[in-house]
Amino acid sequence: MPPTVRDGILFIDDSQGADSLEELIGEFQAWAESFAPWPVGFQYGYTSDQPWWKELDDPPGDIGQAILAVAPNTAGLYWVDFTVLEIFPPER
Repeated sequence: MPPTVRDGILFIDDSQGADSLEELIGEFQAWAESFAPWPVGFQYGYTSDQPWWKELDDPPGDIGQAILAVAPNTAGLYWVDFTVLEIFPPER
């Protein structure tokens, strides 16, 4: 990452492979804090995390709210395309 240039850049964390929501949120919080006050974004919904996120009532919303609670400089939340059709199936 550029050590001094921050203006006009949105840093996106695409970490995956967490064992729990708490672990993922801890990683995302550290990421957000390392770039604060600059804006950051997060990609989530990877299949490697599916064993725990599939148990949530609203995976995109629940994870997103947990991120926003610890990362006030969040500028974007993105559910990955790998599992998007499982979460948001097309209407028939």
